[in-house]
Amino acid sequence: MAFQNFNNFAFMNDQLAEDLTITVIGKDTGETDDLGKPIMGPDEVYHVSEVITNTTNPNMTYSQEDGGQLPVGTLYWLSHMVACPKGTIVQRSNGSKYKVVNHADDLSAGMTYYQIKEVGTDE
Repeated sequence: MAFQNFNNFAFMNDQLAEDLTITVIGKDTGETDDLGKPIMGPDEVYHVSEVITNTTNPNMTYSQEDGGQLPVGTLYWLSHMVACPKGTIVQRSNGSKYKVVNHADDLSAGMTYYQIKEVGTDE
């Protein structure tokens, strides 16, 4: 019997999805300019409605210098897109930007989970 993934978990993703702009950075064309720098191909831009989720682990916290603790979590973009390389930019409609730093395939769910890190902050 095959794993029942309920149409790739559409019931959950439909409720949590948000509009995202995905920018896959252009690849090296193998050519160089007059200064010897590599010439990059054009970026590929996609518009999707998918989920970004935070997996906060209650066992991992960061103690602040002035007291109190902050939970530590990891952001994941749950996507039907495959083979987005590290460095791919994920932008929310509110302007927040993230870059892909790692990924894992979930063959049973038919999805790829991309670990993302915020861009433009001192993290």
